[in-house]
Order: sequence, then C-alpha cells, then structure tokens
Amino acid sequence: MPTMTCLMIVLCGCLAEVVFGDFEARQLKSHLLLNYDPGLRPVTDVTHQTTVEVGIDFRQVIEIDEKNQIMTSVVWLRQYWYDEALVWNSTNFWGISYINIPSNEVWLPDTVLYNSVGNDHNQLMTNGVINSAGYVTWMAPCVFRSSCNIDIYDVINTNRLCFCRHQY
Repeated sequence: MPTMTCLMIVLCGCLAEVVFGDFEARQLKSHLLLNYDPGLRPVTDVTHQTTVEVGIDFRQVIEIDEKNQIMTSVVWLRQYWYDEALVWNSTNFWGISYINIPSNEVWLPDTVLYNSVGNDHNQLMTNGVINSAGYVTWMAPCVFRSSCNIDIYDVINTNRLCFCRHQY
C-alpha cells in the first residue's frame, strides 16, 4: 500500500506542474500580445529594416505536368526574423524563454512564390516559436504549384530543371 500512495502523489504532482505551466504561458502570451497588431511590421521605428531569413526544404515532387509546364511539390518553408514587440525578460515570467504562438496572431512576412500558378498557396498556419530575445521562427508546410519551362521535345535529356522564385 505505501508504494501505491507514493505513485499517486508523483502522478498528481506531474499533473499540477502541467496546469501550472499552462497558466504562465497564457500570462506571457497575454502580456506580449497586449496592444500588438499583427498587421504592422514589427519595428518601433519605421526607418528600421526587418530582415527575414528564408529557407526551403523540398520534401516531395508530387507531379510534373510537362504539357502545361507545371511542377507541384511539397515543401517546408522556414522563416526567421526579429520582432521588437515580442521581447521579454524571462526572469519576470517564471523562466520561460520560448513560447509558441499561433502564426495568425503575430506579424508574418509577405513571402510569395513569384512563379506560382494560381493564387492558392496551400500554406498551413502553424505556430511561430518566439524566444525571449524576440526572434521568431516560423516553419510552415506548403504545396507549391509553379511554372516550369520544360522542353518537351528534348527526349534525349530526361533531366528537368525547374526554378522556384520567391518575392519578398
């Protein structure tokens, strides 16, 4: 019987910690997003630049339509930037140094596939990960449909080269 009691106390302690952590994350999120406008570029001075680092991981080529010269692919779009409004002192917020916030609640860069076919970019709105210094990491899976110049009469060379151009 003593073993059972000890196990119940440990389990209850773990559950209390999870609920306790959730409360603090909500407090921090409320503090960060108070008077925050995700439609405005994240600078306190309009003369400051917002540098966005972009990376793309190609995961799969779904289809290459040679006749219509369209490539459909699945990618992970990675973007990193500094948001001056999302900075906090982790010692004032229970030592929390990272927080996940839904990407529709923070500023996102206007990154568009320049040679996209159509206007449906099929980009999922995942969480942004923000550290206490204000650096945001946003990774989103996307389905790209891009135009691709393919010489369909070149039957000897079966290698295809398609470029994905992005506009920022």
